[in-house]
Amino acid sequence: MSSMIICTHCGTEIEKSESYVVNQEVLCADCADNLTFVCECCGRHFYNEDNCGENGLELCERCRDEYYTCC
Repeated sequence: MSSMIICTHCGTEIEKSESYVVNQEVLCADCADNLTFVCECCGRHFYNEDNCGENGLELCERCRDEYYTCC
């Protein structure tokens, strides 16, 4: 039995197994492709405006702080 849920952004009904969760919001594949990036360090999805990388490197804030910041 499949479990259907609604994309938080566009309202499309999708199978739960085909959804992405970003900041506790459910996204369909199209919205995830258009609105998010995958951190190159941890592999998790984050919204594009939260990209802390530079020079083409896509990083979440945690990974940038832990692995790419020097004191």
